[in-house]
Amino acid sequence: GGGSKVHVVQKLAAMLVGCVQPLTACFGSRDPPSVLMPASVRPTAAGRQPQGKKIACAKGICLEQVKELKDKFQGSSVNDILSAVLALTLKHYLEEQGDSVVSHWKGLSACFSVSLRKPGESIRETFGNRVCNDFMRFPFTEMTDGVQTVWSVKRQIDLVKCSPAALACDLALRVVARFLSGRQLAFFLKHCIAKYTILLSNVPGPQTPCFLGGEEVEDLAFYTFLPVGCYCGLVSYNGKVSCSFASDAGLPDPQKLADRWAREFDDLYSHVMAIEGTLEEPQGSVLSFPSPLSRAATGAVVVVVGAVGLACVVG
Repeated sequence: GGGSKVHVVQKLAAMLVGCVQPLTACFGSRDPPSVLMPASVRPTAAGRQPQGKKIACAKGICLEQVKELKDKFQGSSVNDILSAVLALTLKHYLEEQGDSVVSHWKGLSACFSVSLRKPGESIRETFGNRVCNDFMRFPFTEMTDGVQTVWSVKRQIDLVKCSPAALACDLALRVVARFLSGRQLAFFLKHCIAKYTILLSNVPGPQTPCFLGGEEVEDLAFYTFLPVGCYCGLVSYNGKVSCSFASDAGLPDPQKLADRWAREFDDLYSHVMAIEGTLEEPQGSVLSFPSPLSRAATGAVVVVVGAVGLACVVG
């Protein structure tokens, strides 16, 4: 586990933003075009998109070394470190491709599934799962070096942890589904997910060797194919963490992304382990809004809600 420096006001702001997440999923702006998802390959109303996918699997990194890195960053988690390594992989790959999105204030965003299944809930009712989508940003302009990248990504994850966005989206989807046909619902979901460039998953696998037909399984990899520019799937197995990548057939070869994964981790590990002592999270806003307009709007909402609450208490 990890800790968070999220202030109570920031938690309130995250909750308010999370409550309107269904609206931003429908009407919010898309990610800026990039080599991972050019404007020409985004799904349209007719559902047109390139056929076929390219896949690649990165070399596994040592889970114990990931935990060593986690211990160097006060309050961080294994997931924070892995997400930061992925962010560095994406940023340096985009820089290598000469993509200007790395200097865009919005960066790129990743959509991922959040489990909403209650502990002990019967798998007969949910087929073993119940999920809804949430998202996080990869703030490239804040990622000035490896250490700062970890803190920047951790702040994004802390924001997700205190946001009710997944629950709000699940409720909204249940309501909308009552009024749409299966075809209309599929188009609605495709419209929402097409705003994001990356589909992200992170699954812990068994940490002891598995066998199939008497032979030891050396590695695990899995892929999800949806109308997004790039799929990144993290999976841990038998003391290692690997990352799988998939992209549309007409986009650059994802093997170049896969080749960077282990190198980015090795560079971050060497840099951080050479620093004495534990690193403390720098002071600053955990709730990071890159746009001045979004900061002002969120601040105004917090003030209004606080004033209404105070009025109710006094009255």
